[in-house]
Amino acid sequence: MKSFFKFIGVLLLLVFVGFGFYWYFYLRKTSEPVSLINLKTTLYCDADNVEVLRSNKEDWEPARNGDDIYWGDRLRIPSGTQAALVINPKSKIELLDECEIWLEQTNDGKGALYLIKGDVRYSLDADLAFSTGKIKYSGGEVLLQANKAAAPYIETGIVQKTGGESTVFSSYAGNHTLKNPSGDYTVESGKAAIIPPSGDPPQIVDLPDPPQIKTPKNGEKIQKGYLKRGFDVIWTPTLSAIKYRLEFLPSNQRTSLGRSYYTTNTGIRIRDIAPNPYIARVYAEDIRGLRSKWSDPVEVDVNNNYFRHFEKQATSAGIYVGFMPYKDVMIAGGFIRGYSPAEHDVVLFARTDYWWIQPLLDEFNTPIDPDGYFEIYTNLGDALAVYVVKKGFKGFSDKYPDGQLPTVDGVNIKASKIVPRNTY
Repeated sequence: MKSFFKFIGVLLLLVFVGFGFYWYFYLRKTSEPVSLINLKTTLYCDADNVEVLRSNKEDWEPARNGDDIYWGDRLRIPSGTQAALVINPKSKIELLDECEIWLEQTNDGKGALYLIKGDVRYSLDADLAFSTGKIKYSGGEVLLQANKAAAPYIETGIVQKTGGESTVFSSYAGNHTLKNPSGDYTVESGKAAIIPPSGDPPQIVDLPDPPQIKTPKNGEKIQKGYLKRGFDVIWTPTLSAIKYRLEFLPSNQRTSLGRSYYTTNTGIRIRDIAPNPYIARVYAEDIRGLRSKWSDPVEVDVNNNYFRHFEKQATSAGIYVGFMPYKDVMIAGGFIRGYSPAEHDVVLFARTDYWWIQPLLDEFNTPIDPDGYFEIYTNLGDALAVYVVKKGFKGFSDKYPDGQLPTVDGVNIKASKIVPRNTY
């Protein structure tokens, strides 16, 4: 009898140990949180109205460009603001439109991204794409599984609709596995899953066709002088598109935000973009909120080489300037030496019947770039006068008779130079 109870005890012990192994290696894994990205990110934003709620605080506070955002923090951006969380030089999370996320801490020391509202778009390198990741939203969660061989670089996107509407998960490159209560589904590259809040099977649909940029051409150089008048970017239309997003991403700093523009048209005029080599690309969005893939990238070099030859001559203090006709205006540019760009502006006059202040009566102070370069457009005239003034100085009249221009006083007006037109 004792041997029987001993046998039963050993059997129960084996069952208990076996269940323990089964739970540890199998059951535990199904509920173990997984991580898409690392513990810390760097915030890039184009405004000062982004807010963060730190995991160890109770009140929201301003988040600045370059701040570290950690797992456990919540981040929100208002409408019209762009932001990105940079993970490494090849990986970032874009936050678009009005958006709020929580970088949820998990018990594996990493985390999952909880999308409260808005639009999140991932760009991930191969190492991050290979690992299984979790994206959570107010209606549930999805697990993303990227095939490293098929998708060495992926972009994935989620759009969270408000008011109990469906959630959309889009796959922009590579195939992904979508897991939800109704089962597992493959979302191939170029497709999207519309996930109903009821938990029913998602609807797998095609993404809109991507537009393609026609102008400017790949590799085209855009001189900065044109920017005062603007240059056009034109792309092919996408059927059913209700708006487009155009992005200029600095090609030497892929993790930065760059400049983005939204329009309902198939083209837009760009002004006052900083000189830089850029990657220009555009996507379309349809009425369902589905975004197409990015267009093929177009390399555009926005530069300011019109008057760069003056830099070699600008070895002593003074004004080095030239002028070039362009359509119905002229472009003036050159270098200022011996005067701090942070403390001085350039003011320009063009001579016709009078000396007229340029380019606008209420906006005539032109900043000097940190390297001393300046460039401005002006109305046509037979001569132009250039002044170096104390930054923000407004003590000029709109016009002056010939021979009666203001003189250098050494206080507000530091230097001046008159140059005939067409001296470039």
